[in-house]
This record gives sequence, C-alpha cells and structure tokens, in this order.
Amino acid sequence: MSQVLIDHGAPPIIPASLLPYQSYEEDPKWQTRFTIMWVVGLGVCVGVWGVWGWVPRRRGRGVAAKVGRVGRTVVAVDSLRMWTPPGLGLNIGQIFIILIYALFALLCIILRAPLLENPNRAGFLALAQLPPVFLFATKNNPLTLFLLGPGGDWSKLNYVHRWSARLLLLAALVHGSIWINNHVVFDLPILMQQKEGSGVAALAALCLIALTSVAPVRRVWWSGFLVLHYLLFPAFFITLCYHTIYASPWIFPPLAFYAADLLLRILVRWRVVVGRLEARGERREGGWVLITIPQAPLATPHHGGQHIALRALVGARAWESHPLSVCSAGGGRSVLRGRGWVVWGDGAATRYRLATMQSRCYGVDECAILGDAEGAPVDDTGGWMTCAHTISNDGVYADEGPAPNPTDPTGTRPLGLLLVARACGDWTRALWDYAAAGEDLDFDDEEEERCDECGDADVDVEAASSSKPDTALEKSITKPTPTPTPSRHAHLILEGPYGGPSLRAWEHERVLLVAGGSGAGVALGVLDEIVGRYVRDVNGGGRGEVRTRRIVWCWCVRSFGAISHLAPYLQQIAAASPPQTLELHIQIHVTCLCDPLAVPAIPNCVVVEGEGRPEVRGVLGALIRGGSSFGAKCDVDVEEGGEKRSASVSEEDIAGEKAAKGRVSEDGGAQDGETTAVFAAGPASLVREAGNAVVAENLRGGGGVRFCAEVFTI
Repeated sequence: MSQVLIDHGAPPIIPASLLPYQSYEEDPKWQTRFTIMWVVGLGVCVGVWGVWGWVPRRRGRGVAAKVGRVGRTVVAVDSLRMWTPPGLGLNIGQIFIILIYALFALLCIILRAPLLENPNRAGFLALAQLPPVFLFATKNNPLTLFLLGPGGDWSKLNYVHRWSARLLLLAALVHGSIWINNHVVFDLPILMQQKEGSGVAALAALCLIALTSVAPVRRVWWSGFLVLHYLLFPAFFITLCYHTIYASPWIFPPLAFYAADLLLRILVRWRVVVGRLEARGERREGGWVLITIPQAPLATPHHGGQHIALRALVGARAWESHPLSVCSAGGGRSVLRGRGWVVWGDGAATRYRLATMQSRCYGVDECAILGDAEGAPVDDTGGWMTCAHTISNDGVYADEGPAPNPTDPTGTRPLGLLLVARACGDWTRALWDYAAAGEDLDFDDEEEERCDECGDADVDVEAASSSKPDTALEKSITKPTPTPTPSRHAHLILEGPYGGPSLRAWEHERVLLVAGGSGAGVALGVLDEIVGRYVRDVNGGGRGEVRTRRIVWCWCVRSFGAISHLAPYLQQIAAASPPQTLELHIQIHVTCLCDPLAVPAIPNCVVVEGEGRPEVRGVLGALIRGGSSFGAKCDVDVEEGGEKRSASVSEEDIAGEKAAKGRVSEDGGAQDGETTAVFAAGPASLVREAGNAVVAENLRGGGGVRFCAEVFTI
C-alpha cells in the first residue's frame, strides 16, 4: 500500500509590521551607532580645534600676526563662537556642540522605536551615555591636551559632562516612566519582581544624583553634594547590574576612567606640605584667606593663573577639596617676595628684623637663631638680632656678600606659591576661622623663650650692640610698624597644578586683565608671570620672548578694605616693572561707598569709587587705540598721621613710561600685526561681558584680539 505525500507548500510569512519589536536585537545596534557618532565627532573636534590651538603656540604668536589680514579675518570670524548669550552660561561654540550631541542622542532614541509600547531603546541609550559622562568629568583627561592645547583645563570641558548627564537622565526618565505607566495600565506588579524593583531603585538613585547636582544645591550644600555623589554612584551601578545583563559593557569604561583619574591624582598629583594661612579682613564682610607655601614640590612647575585643588587638614573638613587659583609665577620667574627679614650689614655681622614679627634666620641652616647651633650673637633690643650670615642682593644666602637695600619692605625670601580664597562658603569660612585663631602670632613669648635659652650661652652683648645702625637709619627702617596679621600654619594636601591660561600673555603686545572679586588671584598670577619674564629678559636671564609693552590690570571689588589684601603684591609688581619700557596701569573699581581711608598706596593705580563695574569694551578699546583715559594718579586722598597722602604715585614719579607708546600709530590705533590678549576671571556676568567685548572688537578691527576666561562658579 503506497503512501501519498501531500505538499502543503511554503510556510506562511508573517509581515514585518505584525511582528513584535525585537528590542534586545535592535536596540544594542543603536547603542553602537550612537557611540560611533560621538567618538567620530570627538575626533573631528580634536583634529580641527586641536590643530587650531596648537599652531599659534608653536609659532610663538597669534595667527593674525603671522598671516596678515587673511589671518585676522579668520580670527575675527572664529571669535563669533565666543559670543555668550545671557542666561545659559555657554557661548555659541559650546551651544553648537551640545546641540549636535543632543540631536544624535534623541535621534537614536526615537528612530524606528515604538517607545509607547516598548521603551527599551531609551534605556539602552541611557547606558550608552555613561562613558562620555565620566570621560568629561575626570581631571586628568588627555582630551584637554588635544582639544585645548598645553595648559588646557579640564573644567573647560566640564560643560559636556553636565549636559550629557542631563541627556542620560532624560533617557532614563523616558524609559522608566513609560514602563511604570504600562505596568499600571495592565495591572502588573512593579516592585515585586527583581528586574522591575532594581530598575526603580536605579532610577531613584539617578534622580537623587541629578537633584543634588543643580547649581543652587551645590552652592548651598557643597559638602552634601560631594558625599551623595560618592555614595549614590556606586549604588546606581550596583542596582543597574541587577536590573539588566546588558549594563556590564557600559559600566566598565566609566569605572576605568575614574580609577585611572584617582590613581594619577594620588600617585602623581598629590603633595603634602605645610603652608601658612593668613586671615585678612572681617569674616562678616567676606574676608580673605591668603595661603603661602614657600616650598611647594608640585608634580610640574606651576604657572600664574593655574589652579590647585587644596585640602586643608584642619577640623572636620579635611576630606573636602576646592580649587584655588595660583597667584604667583613659578620656576623662579616671580617678582614677589615674602615678608621676610629687613637686613642691615656692616661687613662683620648682619642684623635682621622680621617684618612678620617672627624670629627666624633664613640665611644658613646652622644659624643659632634657628636653634640648631650655638655661637651666633643675639640681641633682642628693639626686636633686632645679629648673626654672622649675610644675604646677597639677588636673594641668594651666603656667608659673604653685600647686604641688600635696608629700606626694602618686601624682604628677600621668594614668596613661593600663593593661593587666595574669599570667605564666602562653609569651607572657606572654616579656613578663615582657623587662621583667625592666630596661635602662631604668639611671637613675643616665643622670642622671650628663645632669648632666655640664648642667655645661658656665651654671647658678646657689647659686640652685638656695637654693630647697631645709626639712629637715623634705624628710624628709617623701623618707622613703619607692621600690624600682626592673624595666621596659622597647617598641613595641606595639594593636588595639581591644573589648567592655566590658554594664551601666553607675554607673546602679545597689549594685555588686558579684568577681574572681579577673588578673580583677582588669576589676574595677579598672570601679571606676575608677564612682569617676571620681562625682568628676567632685561637682566639677561631670559630668552627674549616677552613682547608685551602695555598692560591694564582692572579689578572690580566691593570695598576699599579688600584692596589691602593684594596691595603688597601689586606694589612689588609695580615696583619691579620698568616704566620706561613696560607700561602698567592698575585700575581698581570699588562698587560700594565704603571707607576710602583704607586705600593703600600702589604705584600707577587709579581707584574709582561708587561708579559700579566699568564697561569692558571701553577699557579694551582705549588699550588698543592708545587711549590715555587710564590716568596716573589716584584721586582718593588718605589721612595718615595728620597728613594727607595720595593713594598712588604722581605722574612725575613714573616719568618716561610713555616711551612704550612708540608702538602705537599716529592716529592712535595699533600698528598692523600687533595683537592683544584679554584675560577675564570672576563672576559669569563679568566674563560674559568681556568675551562679548572681544567679539565686538574683532569684528570691528578685523581680528587680533585673543580671549581667555576663568569663570568662578560652583
């Protein structure tokens, strides 16, 4: 009996439109596409802006100075990306980058994805954004070198971290909210299953991270922001791994980025030092903390305008780190000197008196004044002490050599590393309170103890007293009795230096430094860098690289009393800059009507009271076109000892400074090929105004003005 085979034909083919969406096959492909998009975009940015930033530095000057009018036109057009609209805190170039990134992310989320039925695509894209979020959050980021060039600052790329994190939160909210809504509609359990419960926990952790990261919370509760970040991110990663098996490939790269960053910070960047904290001003009025570190063995030599993450091992905030600006040049270039010994020598012995009221000889380590040996005569009469060590004019300590100028109030010790902070937050107020306790000011008791110890030694008091200076000379030296400043020593952990100005200020003929509040620290560091390099070139120790001939240092501050915090350093820099060849103008704008008697004497400084913040565009235009609106004498008179003195030197005291104006054309404009560098540091509104002024000036003059910004915000 034969069997009959019946052919039923080909199996039916279900149309693709009727098939359920294969999320776990299609969505990982979109993760890969999104990753390729942002990596390729990053490579394009490295190729374009990296080369654009490196070429001017390798040539030594701006493009505008090298390729004439064509280059100046390119710079003028390029400066349009620096224009900053109010409200966003981003310039046009940064807005363009964020829009391109957001467009890529949103297209990958919504294209060919039934989000209302199956929102897995948004969850997959949230995972894919973890690597860029962590990559642009690390401090030791190689992208800063390729995108920003030497001295690039990680904070300049931090806006990508913030906005990519917001898009990650958006994708996670879309994924989680639609899934929760679907479970509610179909009456399905949400927290009873591991996948759903862990997903809700991960979304909750991410939302807490986002809520505590908004600017108002960071400003009010910075320590809480840090603690919650450290605790919630591990919790987010753990719950994410419980939620989906597809999380692992996207979690390991962020962990690798962060682990490498921490290792580089601890093993390479961290240094434990002892620094001196000085409390300036009144705490309720926003006093300042000045931190000086004579010897700072940093991983790399610091430059003026960089910043260092500081941890002060005092109180309960030793774990908290904050970036502070470097206010002094490094590498032996700084013209700033510490408040050290005033020196007088007669060939046989050298007599010292310390301006800070602290008895310490910095000449030779074996000096008896240090307490390490015996035999050096000590005389505590009038606060003078005598030892056999002399200090040479160049600040190098030696057993023989001429004594320096006894009327020099700045001392002979190099200042070292100088950091400043304004007491406007919990951490800075804690530093101010610690320094204001002033336990290190008990110099009188310390002096008496040291003198009592030396009294038992064989000291030739008559020989010591015979080497006293003349009465007139002693009076000239001891007349300005310094007021002790509350200060204390503390152990500090330095991390850095990081960043720094993206422009080499000394390679531009004109430099404008605009600062607001404590942003003066950045401007002071850049100014010290320029003047220090110039002085070294003049003395034959430099490479002749300084082209700067005119500098305007403009500072906006709330009160006259704040001027005294930086006045000693401005005085030293102004005294070191030769007025015949380096024209320096210092403008200080006091925005409130306070005590004008607190204005210190600063050479070539103009103090303007109560007129508010100056228009940056007007100051920049006067600098470029050779305006004479800066003045040379302060119009504020200060009462001192029954006599009035000017808060600044007169025009006759700086005669010859106008010689540098020979580089300005007869019609008042700058010569073709000369460039201008503008540095702005301080509040976001001031930096935005300065950047927009540079854009307007470049469009008007055809380029030639470069811009560098340092925004002070949390």
